[in-house]
Amino acid sequence: VKEIWSHGDLKTTLFHTTPPMSTYLVAFVISYFESTSETYRGITQSLYAPPASKEKGQSALKNAVRTVAAFEDYFGVSYPLPKLDHVALKKNFGAAMENWGLITYKDTSLLKNISLDIRNPLWDRITQNHEIAHQWFGNLVSPEWWTYTWMNEGFATYFGYVITDLLYPEYKVMETFVAHEADSAYSYNSFFDVRPMSSYVENEKDIMGVFDIISYKRAACVIRMFHHAFRQKVFVRGISHFLEKYRYRAANELNLFDALQTELHEDEYFSQKSWASRIRDIMLSWTHSEWYALRCTQSHRHLLHYLEVMLGEGSTHLILSEPEAMMYIVYVFKSSSASRPVIWQYIERNYMLICRSPNFVEHFNQIAKFVPRHQRLNFARLRQTIANHMEAEGIKSSHELIESDSPLVGKKMKITENFQDRFEQQIHNWLLGEVPQSTGRSDALLAASLSASNGSSRPQGILKDATRAVRSVLRTIDMYR
Repeated sequence: VKEIWSHGDLKTTLFHTTPPMSTYLVAFVISYFESTSETYRGITQSLYAPPASKEKGQSALKNAVRTVAAFEDYFGVSYPLPKLDHVALKKNFGAAMENWGLITYKDTSLLKNISLDIRNPLWDRITQNHEIAHQWFGNLVSPEWWTYTWMNEGFATYFGYVITDLLYPEYKVMETFVAHEADSAYSYNSFFDVRPMSSYVENEKDIMGVFDIISYKRAACVIRMFHHAFRQKVFVRGISHFLEKYRYRAANELNLFDALQTELHEDEYFSQKSWASRIRDIMLSWTHSEWYALRCTQSHRHLLHYLEVMLGEGSTHLILSEPEAMMYIVYVFKSSSASRPVIWQYIERNYMLICRSPNFVEHFNQIAKFVPRHQRLNFARLRQTIANHMEAEGIKSSHELIESDSPLVGKKMKITENFQDRFEQQIHNWLLGEVPQSTGRSDALLAASLSASNGSSRPQGILKDATRAVRSVLRTIDMYR
């Protein structure tokens, strides 16, 4: 507010000029709420709530003041408005909405009594910091179209956790990220949500549909991966470059990738890498792939090369120096069955080095959950080889290496395997009734043909019989239409 003029019972309010902004971020609140405020670095932050409840917002207000300052320091990009209001509403669409300079929340996440239980207050802070992150990601720079919703939600999700972790290291917030965001992003059920991160949408229903697990959770995981792969300082400089160049404007993913490209070229280490001029290609292979596996995962040679790129092209310095740098291997492994043989091959070749990573055992145990039934014996051998090497070298870990006979081994594959078993048995029984007896195919041969793990290895004669049977049934159905 710039000025207020009184005219008897009426008032005229003159506002400061609004900066250029996306229309979906415009909001105003009319209420009888009262506020409590705090000013730091020229930014006045206020919490609005019903008079009887405003004192319950003191913790949220203090967190907001610290968080805005932390974002400014982390990216070197100032918050551009003179104020930021936080409003506690009884009813709100979603948990919160990042309207520029006027964030609205459900009152239950903003107004709290001091509690000895840190879990709920911690989650409330993560939620609040997610919305504050939007003041940069989505508000200062908006997506060119809803195709790039992940540029809003993915960055706000990930850096909401990062900043919360910096402010409250005692809570080990990034462990919460792994449990709440990463695990659910790559859970079995989430694979039914199949679309690339960048997906063109046009009508209102489809636009609302992109506010999903992919834009929030999976995008956050991919951003986290490149945050480590490109080294924190270089990655953050690239993001800062992007925010400054496109402030008060709309941008697309190519604008973001080019900003990262510029910073990698200027970095002494990355400028020497042959792949540093192909950041667009590398990033697009993730944002335009439905399963988050690289397009090049269809070629084992290309994926192995990509793993070398992510590790530092022949070097394991990232895996050895950063506790969470192996996370991207888990992401690739979980997201694409086509990539798994390559990941195993890579681990088999490099386990002597990568087992020195502080979080190697934790991530190896995660990968073990996706071991298919026919690979359990090979897994057991590799696991024992790694265990022997770690013991011989005196390599310690805060986690125990998973046992080969643990029920967790292959746990994530059991649902799929059980489904395939039932499906193949049903098809097998159906074929027994449909394939002519004159073919001379034995029951054992039919069963063997259907239980083979690779369709190309099944006897071609059986497949032809199945094809003829299906066509016969379809012709019969067509006759009675």
